[in-house]
Amino acid sequence: MRVDDPGDQLRRYLLPGEVLLWAGRPDPHRHLSAGDLYLVPFSLVWCGFAVFWESAVATSDAPAPFLLFGGVFVVIGLYVVAGRFVLKARRKRRTAYGLTDRRALITLGADSLSELATERQPVHRRRSRGGKHLTVVFGRSAGGRSGGFGYANTGMDLFDMGGPVAFYDVSDVAGLEDALRLAGL
Repeated sequence: MRVDDPGDQLRRYLLPGEVLLWAGRPDPHRHLSAGDLYLVPFSLVWCGFAVFWESAVATSDAPAPFLLFGGVFVVIGLYVVAGRFVLKARRKRRTAYGLTDRRALITLGADSLSELATERQPVHRRRSRGGKHLTVVFGRSAGGRSGGFGYANTGMDLFDMGGPVAFYDVSDVAGLEDALRLAGL
């Protein structure tokens, strides 16, 4: 599901008297994140070794379970090398971010909501090189391991359950910054 206006996607989650200060989406064309500095080389080595293993097993007299075992690692390697970028772009097209006078809201599709009350919460901002995109991490994870980012926004998010409430790769930098100021963050 993709609703053209992210505000429309978020309004049904507003509490009585709550004001939506800003609504936006992540940029689906921004593919790389800080975590990819390590994940890309690792994924190429992983996938290369898995393909080497599979080709060695396939050309030898090894039992079939070895071929199946290696096949699992090839599939994982292909996901980490390329599939995660496809999943990440798809998720970004369905995601809507919203900042209200009380909460940070994230919806993924029709029936998924992540939220965090913003009062007395730390906020970590990170601008991309060139300043065209802004990432904002809300809550206690804003100061944690690697800035609270972990696997978040890499397409490997499924390994980072309980990750931060964050707005990734927002191209409306000025609008989001203004809303953060209005919210006192």
